[in-house]
Amino acid sequence: MRTIANQWSNLAKGYQELERLQERLRQEWEKSLESARQLRLQKERDAWEEKKKKLDAENQQYQKRYNRELSQWRIQLESYTKALEEWKTLQNALSREQSKLTLYLIFGGLLAVTLIFSLLGIPLSLVPIYFMIRQYRKVVRQRAQLPPQPRPPKKPQPFDYESKLGRRPTLQTTPSVSLDIITPWWQALEIQEQPERGYGLEGVSNLLEELTRKLPDSFITFQELLVTQSLDADVLVVGPNGIWVLESKFWAGQVVCRKETWYQVKDIHQRGGALDKKVTSYGINPDDQWLREQSMVIETLRRRLPDLPFLLKYVKGGLVFTHPDVELLIDSSCKVQWGKVEDWAETILHAKPVHQFTPETQLDVADAILTFANIVDNASPQRSSAASLAQRVYNTAAGEAKKFVIKWEKTEKKERVFPRKNLSPSAPTESKKREKVIQKKPA
Repeated sequence: MRTIANQWSNLAKGYQELERLQERLRQEWEKSLESARQLRLQKERDAWEEKKKKLDAENQQYQKRYNRELSQWRIQLESYTKALEEWKTLQNALSREQSKLTLYLIFGGLLAVTLIFSLLGIPLSLVPIYFMIRQYRKVVRQRAQLPPQPRPPKKPQPFDYESKLGRRPTLQTTPSVSLDIITPWWQALEIQEQPERGYGLEGVSNLLEELTRKLPDSFITFQELLVTQSLDADVLVVGPNGIWVLESKFWAGQVVCRKETWYQVKDIHQRGGALDKKVTSYGINPDDQWLREQSMVIETLRRRLPDLPFLLKYVKGGLVFTHPDVELLIDSSCKVQWGKVEDWAETILHAKPVHQFTPETQLDVADAILTFANIVDNASPQRSSAASLAQRVYNTAAGEAKKFVIKWEKTEKKERVFPRKNLSPSAPTESKKREKVIQKKPA
């Protein structure tokens, strides 16, 4: 979906001009760009071949050194394996002695304490203490003799030939200048700076985000578009299946419609934390407000597009409740269609297309509504022509194409005149240097 800023005019004329300029651009520059692209590809391939020759020579030297280092690594690996087995043997012996020391400390300590308090007295308690001390010294001695754990040798890495060389350049991988001016034209029409998100605009933003996710680029959308004095359509969608006027209501809590009476029920906290209900009624019913917006859009189309009367019955839409915490209790007395954000996105997406509603007709509709909005909006910014924008986009693309072609044609001419590497008009050849040296020698 494309969101168009409200300051644009002449959308239909601009799109027609854009298609004409697009075809002109292709006729003028497509062949030249392809030739320049071929020249660039040849240049990149020559550089790739030169790089390949250098890397082949470097790879041969590195392969010999790599084979020597690999042989040394295998010898080091065998030594490491033997050293690791010896270290594990010593480590296991140390673990056994530590286990013995733990047993001596447990049972010998208990025995020594028992003997101290027995009739035999303190002398006999020195015997288990002696064995514990002897075992402790043995563990300390073996721990000091244990060598550090051997580390495995680092395996040499082969020459990374493929990543250094890269893939051989092809026509598909050779960039060129894009001749597409339709995409940048649509991008320039979009809203460049979003307004600050107030309480009401937050709901509009939620609606636009959901529509953008669901709807394709065959739909164009306008935001906060005036349909008459002091009355605007929050979101207006023009697509192949109709004109959708959407009125956003960012209301939380319960939204109730009973017998054509609208009111809102919200939970509020009184002083002291007590929970209470607040009922809010509305001066203008939201369904009546939407019906007025629809009637103004229909009247605008009737006056400004009299040759397209079928459009009037395809002005659709309704109320969109955009708050995530809203509960809808609406009966059949509501005069218009209503729903939440995700419901409307699905409804618009799956609506049946209208055969006569071509892209040109959609832009005519957008022009009519935008023109009337500009008339009733006294504070509207200066209008910009989409036709002038098409010419600017064309000039930019043509300029980029010209630069690309000239750049690679100049490169090709230089290669033809000075085919040798590092040879320029100002640099003398070796033969001329020798001639100058001979001329300087005395006769």
